[in-house]
Amino acid sequence: MAYLGTRQISYTASVEIEVNNTNYAAARISQIAQQLSGYVSYMYVGNSSAQITVKVPQEYLQSFLDQLSSIGRVLQKSMTANDVTDQLVDLDTRIRNLQAEESRLLKLYDMAKDVGEIIQIEDRLSQVRYQIEILQAQKTNIERMVQYATVQISLTIPAKPQPEDHWKWVINVASRAFWGAIALIAIAIAGGLPLALVALAAYAVYRLYRRKSQKA
Repeated sequence: MAYLGTRQISYTASVEIEVNNTNYAAARISQIAQQLSGYVSYMYVGNSSAQITVKVPQEYLQSFLDQLSSIGRVLQKSMTANDVTDQLVDLDTRIRNLQAEESRLLKLYDMAKDVGEIIQIEDRLSQVRYQIEILQAQKTNIERMVQYATVQISLTIPAKPQPEDHWKWVINVASRAFWGAIALIAIAIAGGLPLALVALAAYAVYRLYRRKSQKA
């Protein structure tokens, strides 16, 4: 395969989404991937979080990422691109060299007369063919990484706010009532109101505090 003039790029994206239901969101992600000729390569779904890895054809990557916003609130999104052209060119060269050596060994094998020589050629031929298989597998894997982008998705359910501690609430109400009474008394004295009215106002604030405390 020739790569002249065409850079081979593999893409990896990472997305963090806040959802209400991890099971529903995971099922929806799998559905979107299948609609775009992709598939889920890894999935773990818990009660409050989930980790999903999706493989999607490179030409549909942006469409897939755009549709993830329908799953929930996207908190974070990132993407990296890796140019693997040189790796593929190097693998191609090494495979061709080994295939050329394989052809030479086959010719030598056909001409060999000595048993020891035949065994030696067979051993080397076996090694060369094994190396060719390894390199071809590496090449296929990299080409698949180019063909299918990898999207790693993290799903989380937002934590529910905890109710305010009862005694903390009581202290807060008492503090507001106390300082409210002080302010009221100060205003009353400054205005020259009789002490009886001041006491009555303070008592009213006290009764309000007691009523709120009993409801709590």
